[in-house]
Amino acid sequence: MVVSGGIGFGGPQVTASGGKVTIDAGELDLLDGGLIATESLVGGDRFSIGDTGALSVHAGKLLISGGDTPVFSGIASSTQFGKTGKGGPIEIVADTVELRNGGLIDARACLQTQLG
Repeated sequence: MVVSGGIGFGGPQVTASGGKVTIDAGELDLLDGGLIATESLVGGDRFSIGDTGALSVHAGKLLISGGDTPVFSGIASSTQFGKTGKGGPIEIVADTVELRNGGLIDARACLQTQLG
């Protein structure tokens, strides 16, 4: 399976937790902005108050390569500012994993704190 470029979707308001994303492939290549992610976004007219879904990748060979694009290439689970739910776990089971040219596996939580 080859993923190049990215796809996004969302709605005006999400109040439920995200579901689990599971990818099973003999070979998985994420190239030039290819992305598999679970995340919660806050901004504009959208916000999320549920937990981010779990992400699981099982592959014999996993290649993540950023190439010549400035766009993130990889596997990610993240929460954004203002998010009230928890971030989801990332599970990767592979015989070989190659990270090239800025390809990443990334899990992060962004917290917003008001100072008095």
